[in-house]
Amino acid sequence: KLEACDANCEGERNTHYTIQFENGKGDWDAGDTAGYIFTIVGSKGETAPFDCSATRSQGATGECTMEDVPDIGNIKEVKIYNSGDNYWCFLSLTINELNFGGKCVDDYLTETLSLAGEGIEYNILHETGTGDWDAGNTGGYIFTIVGTKDETAAHDCTSKRELESTGGCTIWDDADIGEIKEVKIYNSGDNYWCFLSLSVNGLDFGGKCVDDYLTETLSVAGEGVEYNIIHETGTEKWDAGSTGGYMFTIVGSNGETSPHDCTASRALGSTGTCTIWDDADIGEILAGEGIEYNILHETGTGDWDAGNTGGYIFTIVGTKGETAAHDCTSKRELESTGGCTIWDDADIGEIKEVKIYNSGDNYWCFLSLSVNGLDFGGKCVDDYLTETLSVAGEGVEYNIIHETGTEKWDAGSTGGYMFTIVGSNGETSPHDCTASRALGSTGTCTIWDDADIGEIKEVKIYNSGGQLLVFQ
Repeated sequence: KLEACDANCEGERNTHYTIQFENGKGDWDAGDTAGYIFTIVGSKGETAPFDCSATRSQGATGECTMEDVPDIGNIKEVKIYNSGDNYWCFLSLTINELNFGGKCVDDYLTETLSLAGEGIEYNILHETGTGDWDAGNTGGYIFTIVGTKDETAAHDCTSKRELESTGGCTIWDDADIGEIKEVKIYNSGDNYWCFLSLSVNGLDFGGKCVDDYLTETLSVAGEGVEYNIIHETGTEKWDAGSTGGYMFTIVGSNGETSPHDCTASRALGSTGTCTIWDDADIGEILAGEGIEYNILHETGTGDWDAGNTGGYIFTIVGTKGETAAHDCTSKRELESTGGCTIWDDADIGEIKEVKIYNSGDNYWCFLSLSVNGLDFGGKCVDDYLTETLSVAGEGVEYNIIHETGTEKWDAGSTGGYMFTIVGSNGETSPHDCTASRALGSTGTCTIWDDADIGEIKEVKIYNSGGQLLVFQ
């Protein structure tokens, strides 16, 4: 540590101070070049206030020096007064290589930083989430470490909190708190922050989102029964979710857990994970109980065929009854193959039909659909309507093949063209021939009908929508 000149010095010598800092990388962290007034405090006195002029651009390293006469003894603190209206955040600051940590200095306010390393050391590490709103400010998140005996004072953990970044800070506190049990985080501003993981001195506290002006309390992870949750977010436009705010309750044969916020990545197409711990003895987790139904489908190729990931409610109908209604959450992008598995306790007997209710305003067309290997053909399910499909293969089979024209307006929808096959003895019921009708494509569908129509003579095609179809 640097000692200023004492009474035994010959003559009067200035004492030299070198201040170095690393500016934060947040949108508002950069400061002005000048206007931040430093006063260095020592064991015997303090320097005169001086303006530390240096670069304070976002993410930059700045430095300034000053000379001062008084003998202040060992350096203990630094006071920084922001004399203007330009908020400034720095991740680290040293004076003559003595560490004072990081801080944010608001407009017209003074912040006092103590020499780092005095008291018990707490190393905080965190990983900020990937959601659009997860990033936080460099400062303004006030940490209090709680132990078995006491708790620390409140400390601002100044750190990187950009999207997907790993940040950290070190705080020192004189309190003997015993064994670390909890950490309280107060968001002192209006910048919501979500982190996927947080540790203090190597102890895991999991993830959390801290809303504006609220306090969140996290317990040391690993106490109670552990539940590892893994999920794959869909790829459609609206499928992505926030990093936090989804409260999971695990239900078992003996009871259920408390609700837990499963903080995880929910970006489009991403795989996210979280681990929660709960003290309740819930017995066996109930997922997957009942009869299993594996649903597979192939979404059509038409411009409007793609559906949402969820919102299509399936009911499986059998010879004895039917299942409850289940949302079959699955990929439904154009030309994609998707599927889901549902479980249901009802004994429905032999599968005969499937009812699909479109609970939203996203029309969906599929070229094929099967349940437990049984073919139900293709169909289009319009907004807020229900379609009922029978097991394919019952009745007389008709294989329809068509080649769509190549001119600009020749393409048709995947569904909506009602085919009636006319024979020498009668005709079939109208059937929607769901098939590819892209320009120049060859499409096929198979329909079954119970009528004995004799020899095929004609085919009637009714366009139930507003789209012309030209086939060759």
